[in-house]
Amino acid sequence: MDNEFSVILEEFEAELQSLKKLVELGQDSENQSKVRLASITLILAATFEEFVRQMTRKLAEQTVTNAKQVSDLPHALLENAWRRTLEDLRKSRFGQNSEKEVFAAAVNVARLNFESVFQLLKGNTKNIGQNFFTTIIRNERHMHAQEITRLFKACGMEGVCVQLCGNGSLMAYFKENDKGKTNDYFNEKLEDFFKRSNIIAHSLGAQSSPGDKTLIEDLEFFHALASDLSICLERSV
Repeated sequence: MDNEFSVILEEFEAELQSLKKLVELGQDSENQSKVRLASITLILAATFEEFVRQMTRKLAEQTVTNAKQVSDLPHALLENAWRRTLEDLRKSRFGQNSEKEVFAAAVNVARLNFESVFQLLKGNTKNIGQNFFTTIIRNERHMHAQEITRLFKACGMEGVCVQLCGNGSLMAYFKENDKGKTNDYFNEKLEDFFKRSNIIAHSLGAQSSPGDKTLIEDLEFFHALASDLSICLERSV
């Protein structure tokens, strides 16, 4: 039976395939084509970031479920849960009537999260709500290699980007047999993609749109990355 990581992977791969079909339409004018490809780039960036969040949350959930006692849990996971809850509460404002409602909602979420952390510290790892993992696992910036590493480290998994570069798919994509060099190329490619997507997001026109070939290469890169990441996570639990 497929594990939950592979289910998330299959959904992401299906989304990549749908985006590839949009890239290959190629029947609009030059300006329309630029707008279309720019839009696909932004969708791809958002889709990839959500994929990483889902994989990280699933790792956190399985780590908690598999723990027999609190000492089995990564300290980073408990620390992150506590910090996130306090940060969300601190950012909430208590002012006018509408703001009071928002504040009350934030307090309620914080109460539930504090209760989840309390249950974890007591060793109760079996009845933690799904919303808990959604709240504590989220990116603070674009999914550059450092941000991906930070998210998984918060779940107790060290050096995930270095690990995934040794699983084969990225090596094949970059035509490289050395894990270290593959990691260097991986970092450069991811940095370049988000730099391009950021330029598009802040551009008034579509002049920064990539060409069809570049975007197809991006889709192939993220397919390889996702496959290697899934292998890492399957081995870790």
